[in-house]
Amino acid sequence: MNDFAPISEDSRKQDPAIDRMIGGLVDGSIGILPLFDCDPDLYQALCDEARALAAAELGQNVDERHGTYQYVKAQSPEWHIESGLVRQYSLYNSKDDYLYVTDDHHWSKADRHFHRDLKAAPQFFERYFGQSDLQNFRMQTIAAGGGLGQHKELILGIPKREEHYKLRFHLPIVTNESVHFIMDDVRYRMAPGTVYIFNQGRMHGVENEEGRLRIHLVWDCYLNRHILMNILKPAVDTRDAA
Repeated sequence: MNDFAPISEDSRKQDPAIDRMIGGLVDGSIGILPLFDCDPDLYQALCDEARALAAAELGQNVDERHGTYQYVKAQSPEWHIESGLVRQYSLYNSKDDYLYVTDDHHWSKADRHFHRDLKAAPQFFERYFGQSDLQNFRMQTIAAGGGLGQHKELILGIPKREEHYKLRFHLPIVTNESVHFIMDDVRYRMAPGTVYIFNQGRMHGVENEEGRLRIHLVWDCYLNRHILMNILKPAVDTRDAA
């Protein structure tokens, strides 16, 4: 059995444990859930790498011309964004270009990889997610007063990967008490150094009301048995036992 092969809608029913967890993602009972704490030394390397990138590169303004804006707007027409306050860096694409977002939302057979200047990000992903299929791996910054209005995105139905489950993960790098995630009208705070699963299929948004720049690493990954049994299941079991 290949633990890194993406799980499809059909294959989920072969394993009751998998079916239960995927059911929780589809029906929304799994929303924002802490998964594990990153190794401290590796997390520090990620922080150093992310801060250096934010200081050296302006990033791409997420506005009406941006691929992310167009992708989300097509699914949530009411979505809004504070232009000029949210910036995005693509760390994993086919061009070694932090501003290249064409690969981020639609599957292609292009030779996608982590940017050649990055060391900690690919080490982190390989250590915890192994050979899992990535759709994207990005750094997102939100300046004080910025935010992403509430919206939903697809878990199933990604072009050319319609049968596979695509899930989102967050790792806070720089945050503050003014940063809040809203999911179905409930407010959450994410702790730096902890990896979270983030159910993008539920109505969600984020606000950085008045604090300093917020920096998160955010990636979309195709669900497989390794993620479900080694990363998601221990967190779900801990939650259910609490």
